[in-house]
Amino acid sequence: MHVMRVLLFIFGILAGFSYIALSIPQEVSIPPTEEKFDAAKVQTKADVVEIGQKIFFGKGQCALCHDLGGAGAAGRCPNLEGIGGKLTREFEYETYTNPEAFVYLDYTGHQPKRFAARMPPINKPPIGLTEPEMLTVFAFLQNQSGFVEVEPAEIIALSGGGTPITGNTEGGKAVYEKMSCAGCHKIGAEPGGEEGPDLEKAILSGDAAGLRKAVFEEKRHEKYDEKMTVKEMNDLISYLLSLKPSGERA
Repeated sequence: MHVMRVLLFIFGILAGFSYIALSIPQEVSIPPTEEKFDAAKVQTKADVVEIGQKIFFGKGQCALCHDLGGAGAAGRCPNLEGIGGKLTREFEYETYTNPEAFVYLDYTGHQPKRFAARMPPINKPPIGLTEPEMLTVFAFLQNQSGFVEVEPAEIIALSGGGTPITGNTEGGKAVYEKMSCAGCHKIGAEPGGEEGPDLEKAILSGDAAGLRKAVFEEKRHEKYDEKMTVKEMNDLISYLLSLKPSGERA
């Protein structure tokens, strides 16, 4: 008799929990929709910032470890409140692509220490942000400090829209020499190396985004994104695109 009462009690408890569970509306868990980067929609700086915000909280997964105010995301990584107004574009780009180059310590305790999470290069898998996507994230962070220096034309150019990237041609010539580009490449009939492709076709096409992509993605250019700042890259592309066909140069 005693055993029967225990069994009935257990059955009653299980039935109660089952009733409560079944009375809760069931929803299918669906992974968040990945934001599609559409450069055609970039018309104003506000558009750039909006895209950057979506990437920050979406594809970029930045909010998993970073916060933009308060105590931070459980102290896993530095709080990014106001960071857009403190860092240069070149430094910010380096933190995206080579996070270990400069390690910011957590000073909230008695002794400074490294944050719990280790940030991966976000331009590589598993995150894999593109050049224009990283630039929009920077614009979003800058906007938190009340200004945005990233121009829509830059995003369009990096996305293959054909708008020239603004840079200094004289500075670009210095970068061309510094990186010894002529050691592997030639430009038309000009003297140069044979290991890499002739650059004249790319120059004549006026494809700034294609040139930039070739520099960063060519296997023989390993770590070029760490050897050149964003400004140097823009200057280099501007210099190359300023060159006339070899037959027209003195």
